[in-house]
Amino acid sequence: MRHLPRKQLASAAALTFAALAAHAEAPYQFGATPGKLPKDVVPVQYAAHLVPNIADSTFLGSESIEIDVLATTAKIMLNVDNIEIDAASLAGKNIGEIKLTPRIDQQQQTLSFHLEQPLAPGRYKLALKFHGLINREARGMFHVNYKVGNADKTMIATTMEPTDARRLLPSWDEPSFRAAFKLTVDLPAHLKAYSNTPIEKQEKIDGGLQRTWFGVTPKMPSYLVVLVAGELERVSAKQDGVDIGVVTTEGKRDSAAYPLAVSRDLLRYYNNYFGLPYPLAKLDQIAIPGGMNGAMENWGGIVYNEAALLYDPKKSPDSVRQTTFSINAHEVAHQWFGNLVTMAWWDNLWLNEGFASWMSTKATDHFHPEWRPYLDSLVERENVLNLDARKTTHPIQTPVLNELQAANAFDSITYGKGQAFLRMLEAYLGEEPFRKGIRAYMASHQYSNTTSADLWAALEKASGKPVEQLASDWTTQPGFPVVKVEQVCEDGKPQCRRRPTRNATASAAP
Repeated sequence: MRHLPRKQLASAAALTFAALAAHAEAPYQFGATPGKLPKDVVPVQYAAHLVPNIADSTFLGSESIEIDVLATTAKIMLNVDNIEIDAASLAGKNIGEIKLTPRIDQQQQTLSFHLEQPLAPGRYKLALKFHGLINREARGMFHVNYKVGNADKTMIATTMEPTDARRLLPSWDEPSFRAAFKLTVDLPAHLKAYSNTPIEKQEKIDGGLQRTWFGVTPKMPSYLVVLVAGELERVSAKQDGVDIGVVTTEGKRDSAAYPLAVSRDLLRYYNNYFGLPYPLAKLDQIAIPGGMNGAMENWGGIVYNEAALLYDPKKSPDSVRQTTFSINAHEVAHQWFGNLVTMAWWDNLWLNEGFASWMSTKATDHFHPEWRPYLDSLVERENVLNLDARKTTHPIQTPVLNELQAANAFDSITYGKGQAFLRMLEAYLGEEPFRKGIRAYMASHQYSNTTSADLWAALEKASGKPVEQLASDWTTQPGFPVVKVEQVCEDGKPQCRRRPTRNATASAAP
């Protein structure tokens, strides 16, 4: 999700969970993955058309969703939040086209359709018309007000993680429901729009608007969908066949050169490390002047608060240069950890965020060892260990039952302790066996989802060491092992005695 500095805001208020006994987690299975939505209907591809009205902070939308019914059912359920459904219908072989009556449960954030006759397994099309709000806060689609000189400007952007795609599109808004997205948007003709994929075509339409069609995305979770539009500029370059761009508001092109160069270096480095090339045609780094903190790793269209991305060599101190590199490295790493391979459910968020943090430090050390990033990570580790010694801590792999808990899981334990554990595991297995296991993990699960068990299996096979036996204790229990030492005098000689305790939480002071 967003880079750690944003989630650090929540770290002091980490949820209190009872200590869980370590347990062997099962490999990913779609049907066994947690979540509210039934697994008998799945989306295949969304074709969505949006018409934002920036002036009054509303939007109109329509969707045609190809769905697969996997088992006979008389109910279709998906997610919505703060969206009104204006019309709905279902079409398919042997049923023709039938109108549907929407039932929205605002508390559960679900949209249901109850059918008079059960649907047989097969492919159908669900058509929806709806309207919603462009928000002031960074949830779903939101607007950003800013100035260029003395002129007031407004742009729109989106951020969806963990559960805000449902504020823009009625969707199966849980990470295991991967689907392709094809987006079309109508906007004032003077605005430029960016999404996950390149623009396929544009044409002028009535009302001074321009219609923009974007290409189809790979199958991905809904929280990675992005749309940004405004009076924007873009600088670009090619790297390994990928069109890399940095998008800014007007007049900030000079601050885009450094992040563009960094993005090229990182793409080349990650392509080599993972053994799987970045799979999309373009990668945009989009800087917006406020509205959100940190960054969000949308596939092909990462959105940053501009302070986290842009670097002006004439004005910015070197600390900004280092921070920009680190955040860029974190978000680009997500294009593999999180986007290409996605955690099955939010309890395994660390598979996204801990890995992106670990990879960011590794990439920073590769390109800039003089910055001593591993020394900085040790400082972060000590801060996290202090948090982890409290009764309010939680495991790296923390229980998540609902939307609120999913949002609160983005904290220092998930990021910092996850990163520190991975570095320890890499040192135990050896750098090359660890990398071999990561490559196998990526190759086996690309365009799919995983649990921690899938990672342990890949690392065990690559290293020949008992990874699951070691790792599950670290990821499913709070705290960390502590050895207490006391000095005693025996036969006139000082002796040390040690007394191991289960973990820091158990031995911490109240």
